[in-house]
Amino acid sequence: MGVTGGNVRGALDAARGNEEMGGPELVWLKPRIDGAISGLDAAARTSRAPTTPEVDALKKDGGAQDQSHDNRHRFSVKAFELAELELGETSPSERKIVTIGKRSLYPDGLDITQRTWKSEADETALFQQRLERPEVVAALVLVRAVVPGIDRALQGAVAAGQALGKTMRELAILEAGSNETPQMFAARTRGMQVLALLRATVDEVYPPSDKANAVVRERLIGRYLELLAEANDKTTAPANPVEDSGTA
Repeated sequence: MGVTGGNVRGALDAARGNEEMGGPELVWLKPRIDGAISGLDAAARTSRAPTTPEVDALKKDGGAQDQSHDNRHRFSVKAFELAELELGETSPSERKIVTIGKRSLYPDGLDITQRTWKSEADETALFQQRLERPEVVAALVLVRAVVPGIDRALQGAVAAGQALGKTMRELAILEAGSNETPQMFAARTRGMQVLALLRATVDEVYPPSDKANAVVRERLIGRYLELLAEANDKTTAPANPVEDSGTA
């Protein structure tokens, strides 16, 4: 796949969306991650993406996958709301269970349908994790009794998000063959430096020697490690952790 601006942005975005980034050990990195993402986005706006029948076909597929993803999430949220309405008339305690589950599964409501394709695809893995939370499982038992199609909708949303992620990766491969502008080179290099700094910090806070840290490490730096493993030339990634000079 190689180290492209899109892949670097994906690794940054995947890390940014985790709740651990709000903790005292990692929160100081958030402005750096946000800045790197903004730089990549700005560089992308000045770059010309290749236009080929294959790219056009992938973008068409992505549009359909995005629509399927959004529609299924909207249906699921409406299903929770309908269950809340019906249970509110018969069982306030069960209504509360549904409300708690909905807020846990959709902490930002339908914002999940308003993001970029890349962000929606990256959010899918986190959404799958939230589906396994005890409060969500308990709520779904009640929602399922009111809207039997809820499981199909949720599974469809996950499948569409995963398909969208695959499409984005295929687009990144095609775009990697295009000429890179100086602005994108600088933004990509900066993004890799921030990711290297994130990895060094995660290694200190969540040491790889402790197996209990495997899940959180995967969420925070899994995409970055995959990017390094897939890249034939790792010269864009510093061999040693980037030192925090106060400007990183």
